[in-house]
Amino acid sequence: MQSNIQVADVDMPQWVRTRTAEEFVYLMRAALECDFVSLNLNEWIDLTFGEKQYGKKAEDSFNLYHHLSYEQNFNLKQLKSTQSDEIQSRIAQIQYFGQTPSQMFDKQHEKRKKNKYMYVRRKPLIKYKHCVYYDQKNAQKAKEIIAIYFFQEKKVYLLTQDFELQSIDLKETLKYICCTNGRFQNSKSLKKFNNIQTQFNSHNLFSFIQQSADHFFDNVDSQYHVNLNDSQDTDLYFVIGGFLEGEFEFYNLTQQKSGQKVTHHKKYITCLKYHAYQKLLVVGSIDSIVSVWRLKFKNKEMENLKEPEFQIMAHKNSITCLDIHDIYILSVDLNQTAYLHTISGETIHQIQLSTEFYISQCIIHPAQFLIFKTKKTVLNVYTFNASCYINNYDLNMENTYNMYFFTPFSTIFFIASEDSDQVIVQDLFEIKHNQQNYRPMDTLRSSVLINSLKPEKSERIQQDVGVKEPALVDNHVSCFCFCFNDYKLDSSVNYQFYYQIFCSTNGQIYWLQDENQKKEPILQYEFGNMGLGSKFQI
Repeated sequence: MQSNIQVADVDMPQWVRTRTAEEFVYLMRAALECDFVSLNLNEWIDLTFGEKQYGKKAEDSFNLYHHLSYEQNFNLKQLKSTQSDEIQSRIAQIQYFGQTPSQMFDKQHEKRKKNKYMYVRRKPLIKYKHCVYYDQKNAQKAKEIIAIYFFQEKKVYLLTQDFELQSIDLKETLKYICCTNGRFQNSKSLKKFNNIQTQFNSHNLFSFIQQSADHFFDNVDSQYHVNLNDSQDTDLYFVIGGFLEGEFEFYNLTQQKSGQKVTHHKKYITCLKYHAYQKLLVVGSIDSIVSVWRLKFKNKEMENLKEPEFQIMAHKNSITCLDIHDIYILSVDLNQTAYLHTISGETIHQIQLSTEFYISQCIIHPAQFLIFKTKKTVLNVYTFNASCYINNYDLNMENTYNMYFFTPFSTIFFIASEDSDQVIVQDLFEIKHNQQNYRPMDTLRSSVLINSLKPEKSERIQQDVGVKEPALVDNHVSCFCFCFNDYKLDSSVNYQFYYQIFCSTNGQIYWLQDENQKKEPILQYEFGNMGLGSKFQI
């Protein structure tokens, strides 16, 4: 450090498989969110900023420093101007040895109440549990479900491929699912949206809107990660675009009534996304314009929209997909040009992608990644600094639906094929490692054939009279939903999160159990090959 030699490179530890700073930072963030840190963070706060920083409790905790490092013992104004040597010595003390932070708390700090297990780095070991929803009357004419949204534990909302909104009332909570007609029940049709244009990705045309952001993890509203909470007392809305005249329409799911139709774009809308914390709705159109709307609520009612907060006019072609983060907006057009803006409309980066097919999905990932996926499942990943991290990596699938990440902060993701029952489960850092070593995607280690998962018999299944448990059909999985809930570890205030995975195929909804979720989620993992039963260590 004292040789004045400039250090150009830093070697990463062996446990950072990609040897990249991005994975190293991600692992450090994951470690800071682990159980041990979460349950002991209050002790560090007490020592550094709290009651054990100064005085008798600091002495008992062996936490005392030089007396001049404390701000209450260091006051230059009390020194006379003639004591210049003393003043300089005290300034030197600060420069070379630092100061103790200001004491902010005089009482013991509370323990962290919830550990959300969001930085899960292991692949799930999926096991079929049972069917949650099965429409017996229309089994042969079942409509593909493109969205599942759980709300307040006992309510499930569905959107079918022909854009019909449906609802299901569960008899019990997700911990003990049992529907009214044996295990299954028919859904209730709420509204059918007609004349929807789906030139690009139909999964990007709609968004669920929660009035409150209190139930999302660190303000991340991903649409397919649902934090269930019985205390939710706000209304749930739905918004959809794609109409020929360029409008987008709201629907109040809680009150089951139609809302405002907003016409602003000259041509039909191709994608939209809502962010609950910022209360911003971002809308992309075939007219190459991205409009940003701020939603306002009064007495649980959504106020009518008049004009967008601002518009993004940088694109020269139709918008194919977009995403919104708590501070960023990402949009991509048909020319494969991506723009990263702040939520106030300032341009940060322009990224020119080069793929054979248009970008059907883009994601702003909390791990500081910008992710771009084509319809043919070629991935490009860039950092927030617009440097390429993964370049044109082919997952070897023909036509696919959207990527679904295991948790809001996990780098493990699911991709389902439109043409077969194959579901890819992969890790962004594993893909980076494969690309560094010139290895193609190993589908045998990372895929599952959904129809190979068979239901297990259980007492609850045997109690269902008159209804046969359907096997998973030979068809593709169209969407996923990940539900999270918390429970107390013990009589203290410590919590743990459990999560459940739901998927839809051929108009049915299946509950899949992750057999690994009770294992430690940080740093050491067992990677499961879903469905094939084998395990291997990476």
